[in-house]
This record gives sequence, C-alpha cells and structure tokens, in this order.
Amino acid sequence: MKKLFLLVALLAYAGASAQDANLLKNTNFQEIGPNNFPAHWRNASPDTQFKAADNGITLFAVEGKAATITQALKLESGVPHVFSCQIKADAPTEAQAYIESVLTLPDGKKKWVGASTARFKVETSWSERKITFSIPDNPSSCYLALRSVTGTPVTFKDLLIRPTPIRKQWGGYWVMEGLTDSPDNGLLVPGGKNAQLLNIPVEPGKTYRISYTAQGMGATGQDYPFHEITSLVTPKVTGAYSFNDVTNSPQPKNHTFTVPKDAAFKTVNIAFTPKTAGKVLFTDFTFQEVVPDATAEWQFHLNEPFYRDTIYASQDTGRVAGELIADPTAVKAKVTIDGLGSTEITLTQGRGSFAFKAEQLAIGRYPVTCNVYDAKGAVLKQFTLTLAKVPANSVEVIAKPNGYFYINGKPFFPVTQWNIAFSAPEVYYYSAKNGINSRFYSVGRDKEKVLADLDQAHAYGMKLILPTGVAGSNAPEIMARYRERITKTFTPEIRNHPAVLGYFLVDEPLWGGRPSEPIRASYEFFKEFDPYHPCWINAAPRNENPELRPYAEACDIWGADIYPYPYPNSHSGIDDKGLTSVGKYCLRMSETTYGRKPTWMALQGFAWASLNRETPVEKHQYPDDTVMRFMAMDAMLNKCTGYGLWGTQYIRTPSFYDTIHKTTRELH
Repeated sequence: MKKLFLLVALLAYAGASAQDANLLKNTNFQEIGPNNFPAHWRNASPDTQFKAADNGITLFAVEGKAATITQALKLESGVPHVFSCQIKADAPTEAQAYIESVLTLPDGKKKWVGASTARFKVETSWSERKITFSIPDNPSSCYLALRSVTGTPVTFKDLLIRPTPIRKQWGGYWVMEGLTDSPDNGLLVPGGKNAQLLNIPVEPGKTYRISYTAQGMGATGQDYPFHEITSLVTPKVTGAYSFNDVTNSPQPKNHTFTVPKDAAFKTVNIAFTPKTAGKVLFTDFTFQEVVPDATAEWQFHLNEPFYRDTIYASQDTGRVAGELIADPTAVKAKVTIDGLGSTEITLTQGRGSFAFKAEQLAIGRYPVTCNVYDAKGAVLKQFTLTLAKVPANSVEVIAKPNGYFYINGKPFFPVTQWNIAFSAPEVYYYSAKNGINSRFYSVGRDKEKVLADLDQAHAYGMKLILPTGVAGSNAPEIMARYRERITKTFTPEIRNHPAVLGYFLVDEPLWGGRPSEPIRASYEFFKEFDPYHPCWINAAPRNENPELRPYAEACDIWGADIYPYPYPNSHSGIDDKGLTSVGKYCLRMSETTYGRKPTWMALQGFAWASLNRETPVEKHQYPDDTVMRFMAMDAMLNKCTGYGLWGTQYIRTPSFYDTIHKTTRELH
C-alpha cells in the first residue's frame, strides 16, 4: 500500500501545480475560525499575536516572548515530503519552521521526533526555508510549527507541503528534490547540496559497499582543483563517513560500511554531498553485501631472498627461507618449491617458518606454493609466488630489509625532482650541486638522443626514473602488445645504463579508477624483463589499506603523494589535515606492504594556487624553509626511504627553488 502511495504521490506531483499538490490548509490565512483565529491553525504560545496579509502571516509578541502557531498534519508515514515557505523579519532575529511528530511508546510515555527544529537566523529580506522530511510510523500526532523565537515580527508566506519526487532503487529511494535535471542513469548534484538515498534494507552484522562513478562538472571555486565529495551513512554504522575527491573526468568510487551486530534498525540512509562549487555527476551505482575474508590479512613471504623473491649473485645465501603469518585456526602448512622439494610446517598460533637448502639451484624461475590447513586437514588458503634466480649483472639496484636501496652494493638515498625541464649540462649541474640526485626521464624514439641524455645524466651523478605505463588489460593480446612495446622502448643498452635507477609504472591508479589486475600483469612481466631495476607505483592520499594492497603488491617501491600546505588542507584524506599528515601517510604506506617494501613519498614542491593560472602570483602560498624541512624530516622519521618533490613545473616564483634546495642539500 505504501509503495502504491509513493507512486501516486509522485505522479500527482509531476502532473499538478504546486498549489494543487499543497497538503496544507488555509495557507493564505484568510479563512478565520470561530475563535477569531485562522482556521486550521492553532495558537501554540499564549502571547502570540498575528497579522494575516499578502498571502501569509506575521507572528509577533511583546517583551521578547515567543509567538507560535501550528497546523495538524495527516501525512503517510515513511513517505518523503517537502515543506517550503518564504520568510523575513522586521529586524534580524531568530525563527523556527519545522515538522514534529509525537510517538506513544509501549510504556505510554511520549516521544517527540522533529525535522529541522533548530533555530535559524532571519534577515529583513525574503529568503526560502525548505525541509525534506518523512513522518515516522504510527505517530499519535504530527504538526507544522512556525515561530518567532523572540517575538520580533516575522512573516511567513507561500507555505507549501507536497510529496517529494523520488527514484526507487534497492528497496529504498532517492530523494529527487532539487535534482530533477539529473539524467535517467544518474544524479547531478550542485555543490553544497546533497543526494539522499533513503530506507535501504540492511541486516545487523553485515558489511555493504555502495560503488559509483563520480565526475566533476565545472570549476571548483578554489585553488584546489578537485571536486570534494563526502558520503554519510545513518543511523550509526562502522565506516559511516567517507571523504573523496574527483576531477572533471569520470572516476569510480566506493564507500564500505558495517552495520553493528546489535543494531535495532533495519534500513539505512546515505547522503552524498559535493563540498565545492560546480556540480558532480554520480552514475553507475551498485549496492552489494561484502562478505569479509577471514584470511585477507594472512601473509606468506620469503625472507631469503627478501627482495623481489629473487636470488641475486651478490645476495645469494645458499638457501631459501620464509614465514607464514596466519591466525590460530591454521595449524599446519605445506610449502613446495619446484626444484627444491616440499616441507611441512607445524604452526604455533598460526605462525611458522621454513627453509630450504639452495646452493645448487640453477638460474631460472620456480613456482612456490603454500597450502594452509586447519586441524581437520581442510585447506584454508593457498599462497603462490615465483622464486627467481638470476645471473650477475653490471648494474644491480636492490632493496634490503631496512627499506633502502643499494646500487652495486653501495647505499643510495633518492632525492628526486619529478620534473626537470631540460637535460642540458648546466641544468644537471645546478640540480646536482643542490642535492638532487634523481629525476624522471621519458624515453623517446630517438635512441641515440636517449643514450646521449643518459650519458649526460651519469656525468653529473644523476639517476633517472623511467616512466613505462601499464597494460590497459591483462587479456593475452593486450599483454602481448604491451610486452612488445616495452621491449622495443627499453633496449638492453638503455636498461643496463648506469644512469638508470628504475621504472615508474603508474601514478595514483586506485584513485584514478584503474583495475589492479593489468598493473600486476605488467609488473610480473617487468620482474622477468629486467630483474635488476625496481618498479615504483605512487598512490593518492585516499582509500584504505585493504583496497590499496593489490596495487602495492604490483611494485617494488610503494608510496603516496601528500601536499598539505597551507593547512588545514583537504589534500589529506585522513583526520589530520596538517603538516603531520606527511608522517602519518608514510606509516600508512608502510603498513600497506606490511613494512616489506621501500616507501618513497612525493612531497610538496609547489603552491596550490599556482595550479590555477587565474590566481595572481602574489597570492601563491609556498611552503617556507621550516615547512619544507619539517615535511622532509617527518617523512624520514616515519619509515620513508625515498624523498621526492612533485609540482616544480608549476613554480612561478623562482625564489622558491632556493627554499627547496635548502632541504635537498641537507638530505643529500
């Protein structure tokens, strides 16, 4: 019956004028009752005085007392409605205009449930008051209240209550009020407004994920170039709040939450709110239960060799060893390595280690499996990886368990400037003397020029990080074309050049909506194609560790960018919006890899305002010496093992280079 009412209400609203759909009575206050008071309205404050005129009513009282009137409502429970009116005052004051329901509890006590009961300021010019609300089930009474809080004359006119346009989905509905220009497959939400998804059925103790595509529309109205969006789930759940941002290109997003096991409620509401100017288009919504994987945090890894599961000639210990970290449900494991045999591990509290003699292991690649069993012999989980043994090479860039890289056995701490405009000798000299020892370099088609550039960099002690891109899919034909491109681009002369530090696979893939599988396939290819140079992936300061891990597993170097100045700064997606968010993100990135991979961070080398060409240079806020040094040291003290500066290509105040170089010289 309620669903029928929703449909009828929606059709009635779509086909009738606002006045025809008005569920209030005597909204012009011209009909007077027997007590000389407007019919259908009740005087709810003893000192109320009124004047009815111009399609409205002015409420006032003397000596600062409140003036209140109410009208009883008969509305369908659980059906969304909108109340709206125009309001102004003779002098700035406070007013209230709200809906309130009275519930009778099983013990006979009364409970008042209100919608937008808070006081609000009223000025001397007309403004609109609008409330979207639903009446709770089985109220003993319900009413609209209008009030001048201090007795200052306040005028209410054009009063209206009508059904709200809705769009049904997943057993609940979207409130379409103010969103009627949205496309059929999505919601177009202006900044500062929200899209409300109401009455979605859920069950206690279960986890759910709502996924969608978001796309910014227009300028954000600030120097920060991304449209900020939040989502909030009510009533109280675990993971109720999510913050994200989006460019003017479509990006997939999601919000995962868990309903408490003891929850008394059976439905939830979700509000999506763009926080910046412009609009955000939300499309491709899906809502599904997420069944937690009890084994998701289990770990199986090698400690000898530690890095890349690869035995290097300079690091060969003559054995292969590792460990399993599970939970107490796991009591036994069997590890099998092709060419070395099998061994069984008896686990203590889900943990155990193993070792194989491997002095005679030949150069090659060897599948490794680990089956984990419970007390009854059932397989709880299977891990797989590939052990490699490679011949000696003229250049070996290898990370050790301390998270630092060694080039042919010598420690190397990268101080990276992502963008250096030219490869001229004077540029390399200037950068190198100021502590910059690595930069990004894109390999072009002119191999003679590339090799000349590599020689130039090497002459000044500059290491180069080579962007590679990743395959667009892990389909066989796509991967074949990717392997062919990489092989042609990175010739043996290039990849064995002493100036090459490693490869940069992809930037911010999860935030940008790229699936992890093709990235992992690209990385696995690189491990075999060039086992002597690491692959780096940089993440955005967004998302949680379980979402990030598949990407962290597809590289040798993992990290994030974080640019928190001026602060507080919404580039940080955690509660800490200040400079100390740098260290917190370093720890988060280390936790994503369980502390087993180097953490290289991209820190701030620009002013946010410099990204907006319309902002005058004198308004650019660059980090000063203290801020630059603090961010660097906060990173180093929190497990960062590689320092990078992003955004220098946007510097429009040349003196900021001096600020940067005070820190880079100290790090070098």
